[in-house]
Amino acid sequence: RRVGAAIARETRGLGANVLLAPTVNVLRHPRWGRAQETYGADPLHIALFGAAFVEGVQAEGIVSTVKHYALNSIENGRLSIDVLADARTMREIYLPPFERIVKEAKVATVMTAYNSVNGSFASENAELLSILYDDWGFAGFTMSDWMYGTHDTVKAVHAGLDLEMPNPKIYGPALAAAVQAGEVDEALLDRSVRRLLFTAFCYDVGSIEGDRSLVETDEARALALEVAQRSLVLLQNEGGALPLSDEEGFSIAVLGRLADAENIGDTGSSHVNPSPGTVVTPYQGLVARAGSNPVELLEASDPELAEKLASFDAVVLVVGYTAEDEGEGEGSFGAGDRASLSLRD
Repeated sequence: RRVGAAIARETRGLGANVLLAPTVNVLRHPRWGRAQETYGADPLHIALFGAAFVEGVQAEGIVSTVKHYALNSIENGRLSIDVLADARTMREIYLPPFERIVKEAKVATVMTAYNSVNGSFASENAELLSILYDDWGFAGFTMSDWMYGTHDTVKAVHAGLDLEMPNPKIYGPALAAAVQAGEVDEALLDRSVRRLLFTAFCYDVGSIEGDRSLVETDEARALALEVAQRSLVLLQNEGGALPLSDEEGFSIAVLGRLADAENIGDTGSSHVNPSPGTVVTPYQGLVARAGSNPVELLEASDPELAEKLASFDAVVLVVGYTAEDEGEGEGSFGAGDRASLSLRD
């Protein structure tokens, strides 16, 4: 909830009033390239985290968008895959996070997924959108996922998709033509307009000039640090290796391709743009912490590495993934899903 509120304040500071978050898709397999955007594999945990995030965002007067509705948990093939699931699977595993966020957090907008569900694209899936509006009483509007999320004008408007993003590819002129041809009743347009205006009036989404003083505040940076610290998991601590000693002369060797890399996330929808000089690499952080004590960055390819390491009191090895290994999209759009959970050699 606190993170949602902080991001909402930065959204306002950047002159926007709609936040395209949170992602509450179920992480069915950890190789999913977009895993870092959701809250895990348990529907209850995802629902609780997502609802709190939405409450934090919307308490600041910013529109929150829960996504991607629904059954979206793969990048490679996400634009064409048809996810088959029976009613029990959908109701017990994939839909509960969305249901809680709609009913309890009163989310303002819902973004449909790229994929198909049981034979129909999510943006024109009458069953999914009926569950949203008729079963759960959703009062806001739906939008398509961006660029490639819409397909059939008549099917989409009949199913209940309100807004196509970011450009009128199947709505706009095509929708006007469908109305004029008698394929779409004007009442369906009125329905979508009502939903959009209701949300706009609820959140007073007029123009926002923006205020850069709301972005990267000391409070927000402190919260980001707190979140990072509380997310860490210590698997074991053989011989009391941690915490690293503060004794004078205590030496640290640092290894790994990510040791001095600014590795702060994906290049897709979760990409962030921090101000220059605000990102601290693990190596830089260790140097700052060590004070006058020696901290040396070593290369794994150094033929004398073993001999050099023997002279240090501690070795910190930084491993992990980057946006080149995993991320949103596939092919030229992004790294997509991982083929393996293995680390690089």
